[in-house]
Amino acid sequence: MAFLEPGGSIIDNLDVTGATHIDSDSKPITGFNEPLITTSVLPDQSIFVSVYHRMQKKQYYFMYSYLESKMTTSVMSREIDEPKCSKLNFPIKSFYSEATGKCTTFYR
Repeated sequence: MAFLEPGGSIIDNLDVTGATHIDSDSKPITGFNEPLITTSVLPDQSIFVSVYHRMQKKQYYFMYSYLESKMTTSVMSREIDEPKCSKLNFPIKSFYSEATGKCTTFYR
């Protein structure tokens, strides 16, 4: 993942697969041009990164400071409930709420 300045210059690069230590078994769904990752910009100029592993049915997430080039939280994970989840699910969008100070990721 590359972080760009408004003019298009690269500020920082992040290897999300390396940062999360997830395997390459989770590939995008054939026929869908949607990645299995979403991000949200936070007020402190960091990024909330959410990655979904379809085979494990887990969401991995963390905060990353592109100005300091470092993760500001450890990688956390959450299993997605089996009855509500299939291998065709993928994250659509992550949002930051100023009211709660939390990020929420919505899935298909």
